[in-house]
Amino acid sequence: MNWRDNVAAWVMRAVGANPGTVLATMLNNIVSTPRLGTAQLLQAYNTMPWLRAVVGRTSWMVASAHWQLFVATEKPNVKSLTPAKARRYRALARSMNPQKRQMTYKALRRSDSLREIEQHPALDLLDHGNDKFPGVVCVQVLQQHLDLVGESGMLVERNGLMTGSALYPIPPTWVTELPRNEGNFYLIVAPGGVMHVPKQDLIWLYHPNPANPYDRGTGIGHALGDELETDEYAAKHLKAWFRNRARPDILIHGESLSMDNVKRLSEDWMTKLSNASGFNKPYFINRKITVDVLSQNFKDMELSTLRKDERDIFIHVYGMPPEIFGIIENSNRATIDAADYLMGRYIVVPRLEFMRVMLQTQLIEQFDERLILDYVSPVQEDREYELKVMTAKPAAFTVDEWREQGGKKSEDDERVGGGRFVPFNETFVETLEEEEAPPPPDLPPPVVPGTPAVAPVPADAEAFLED
Repeated sequence: MNWRDNVAAWVMRAVGANPGTVLATMLNNIVSTPRLGTAQLLQAYNTMPWLRAVVGRTSWMVASAHWQLFVATEKPNVKSLTPAKARRYRALARSMNPQKRQMTYKALRRSDSLREIEQHPALDLLDHGNDKFPGVVCVQVLQQHLDLVGESGMLVERNGLMTGSALYPIPPTWVTELPRNEGNFYLIVAPGGVMHVPKQDLIWLYHPNPANPYDRGTGIGHALGDELETDEYAAKHLKAWFRNRARPDILIHGESLSMDNVKRLSEDWMTKLSNASGFNKPYFINRKITVDVLSQNFKDMELSTLRKDERDIFIHVYGMPPEIFGIIENSNRATIDAADYLMGRYIVVPRLEFMRVMLQTQLIEQFDERLILDYVSPVQEDREYELKVMTAKPAAFTVDEWREQGGKKSEDDERVGGGRFVPFNETFVETLEEEEAPPPPDLPPPVVPGTPAVAPVPADAEAFLED
């Protein structure tokens, strides 16, 4: 008997019941509908409009971010790093605090310990993707998987030099077995066949499940399973009503009507009333019949209100500002203007940070441990805040820093790029030393009222008196 059996036995003794009886009671009391699985949630992206709207908008904004690559050095043109510096840069690369990381970047770039790389095989790999679709689509599919089911994979195809040459997103439903130990393989069962992929050749991203963080991931779609199906069933109910749902609108019945009379009545009814000439015309009969109208009152069912509430649940769970989708019933100008900021800071940036760290540890460090992956922040207010700071004290920033804020390249002349503008009269100087204040001129002493004015003695007269 292992520890699990001991715990189970202790629980059963505590409740004072037979384990079999307790289990049977629990199964009999549970009344639930089947939950959406991983495959059903991925397919729901194609059939549920609001799920597609939220996940599609989010994944595209994440995929449209511009990736950057930096390299860390001890000094300019020095390849080796001390162990302490290496640990510091590795911690910086794996940090998920964008504000702190950006401040550290600026300090390191000023000390020439960090420089941006504009061309590198890692950037080419992220930009190229594969021959089927470019890298931006790979990232979009990756983010869609993460938002729907909380896990996704990206297969790294290697060239003759064993470096990455292409990336292929892999649906999580294809990955049937995860590596349990170092050196194990991923088991991928794809429509084209079965593959055993080495651990280093598959970038595996997943949001850990708190119930078992070392197994498969979990996504927001799993939490919204019931809400998604409720909205879908409401839509299907409306669709079925328009298709009559195999149920007549009216029932016509009479006393002691034989089948022959029912058939003749039906044919005569349809002949006289089923065409345009029978519109708004009465139907006369010499027998007692009863007509029962079968109808549904959708106003009392409040299907429209139900679907609106389900829509709001989708948006709120994902954290999306409703103004992004044009939902402005409860909005004002301030909330509309702030929608892009909230979307960028609280929706896009956390997803970019998670993806950046996972790509850093599983892809970028395979090229070089000194490389640091980053992205251009989609939060526009960050640049506005920097501009306000620069406007408050223009002399504290160089011309190149002003040009970088405006999206322009640095000046070719380093003396011009390192110059500053003094805000008093917009005078351009190369260094602040040129603006040292001149010594004050010699002024005569102030004249006190009531005392005779004494003219200053010329310098030659003082020399004459000394002689």
